[in-house]
Amino acid sequence: MLNYISTGSIRRIPDQTSVVVDRKGTHNPICKMRKTWIKIRKIGKRNFIISLSLLLGLLMAGFSAIVHMVIDNHYDFSLFYSGGSLGMFVGGTLGGLLFSYSQWEINENKFKKQNDG
Repeated sequence: MLNYISTGSIRRIPDQTSVVVDRKGTHNPICKMRKTWIKIRKIGKRNFIISLSLLLGLLMAGFSAIVHMVIDNHYDFSLFYSGGSLGMFVGGTLGGLLFSYSQWEINENKFKKQNDG
């Protein structure tokens, strides 16, 4: 038996799926994203933004180096340490800062609306 969230009380229903009972009495599945967002909120806003932006910067630098290797047909791993990869890392990190901040704000607003409304 699983716990079910109601508009003020927790009920036990012998079903195998998690549901939220809204004010109209209808059952809506608990979004997997909401459960994931609760876990992400625990690490904090600053850590989320920094880690995601660095990850995006590294991915862009690595991906651009691999693309250049394939296009040039020159498989030299020094491309990972070249100026072009450094530029892609900086650009990816700055873009990652904007992306991760916007994702934090969007998901936090959705979470607050679900819990307040």
